[in-house]
Amino acid sequence: MITLRKANRNGDIRSTGAIPLARLVALLFLCALALPHAGNAEWARAAGGDEIIDYVDEDDVQWRAHVFTDVGSANLTVTAPGMVEYLVVGGGGAGGSVRGGGGGAGGFLTGTLTVEAGDHIVVVGAGAMGDNSDERDGQGADSVLGSITAQGGGSGGRFNNEAASTGGSGGGGGGFSNMTGAGGTTGQGRAGGTGNNGSGGGGGGAGANGSNASSTTAGGVGGNGMESAITGTSTWYAGGGGGMSENHSSSRPGGLGGGGQGARTLNSSDATSGEPNTGGGGGGQANVSGTVGGDGGSGIVIVRYVAPPSGTMFIIK
Repeated sequence: MITLRKANRNGDIRSTGAIPLARLVALLFLCALALPHAGNAEWARAAGGDEIIDYVDEDDVQWRAHVFTDVGSANLTVTAPGMVEYLVVGGGGAGGSVRGGGGGAGGFLTGTLTVEAGDHIVVVGAGAMGDNSDERDGQGADSVLGSITAQGGGSGGRFNNEAASTGGSGGGGGGFSNMTGAGGTTGQGRAGGTGNNGSGGGGGGAGANGSNASSTTAGGVGGNGMESAITGTSTWYAGGGGGMSENHSSSRPGGLGGGGQGARTLNSSDATSGEPNTGGGGGGQANVSGTVGGDGGSGIVIVRYVAPPSGTMFIIK
């Protein structure tokens, strides 16, 4: 039999019961499953974030995720140095406001990082706001984790020969003289699609280019983003916005990952914005006076590590 003992708040050791040896073997087996994730390296410990999620994955490994969703600057306070896994998504670009192309998704970056103890800057990038002025619609703001920067998405092009802009993913071309979409940033996103005479191209997503406007009447579909289960739930991020259609039976959708839909017809104003905290691009807008392209969705920053072990210890008698 194995006696379980745990320290109380005063540091005194007390017995909490006993378990058979067979159960200890099973527990040790579960610990061994976690070793491939740890890679014989020390995992960091940290504080901060707008939400903290503790979960157990399919391999029975306990994770803790720190999720930053509020736009602006914050700190991740590392209390013990080591490794973390991260996801950083920039703010989405706005859709074009006049026969507009879809906005490009914010840049999508994921990987492993070694962090030292102390405060590490975190910035959640805002999505760009649609604009019906004579100037180009907006580019999304960058999201940052220390030295890691995911660029904001590019803006969709417009009918009056204003080009789409580059970004994490590029915006779709406007509906004028086959305007080309803008390029994405290598390793972060894809290019926007080309517009046609009257309809806009789809904005680029993290995982796929925005599609070209298929005809003068049908805009391009936003490029799909990328999927991540860093919070324990599989979620799509960084989808491009759909391009505006001159005359179509349904709105051209944004890509998986929060992309907004493009306006359905020349006289409609039903373009939608990218979803918050996905980095999705905004949908391209129609030619209705006073309307604007869909806003880009705000970005997100997530950090996770293998959670601290419990305070229980095993004593074999």
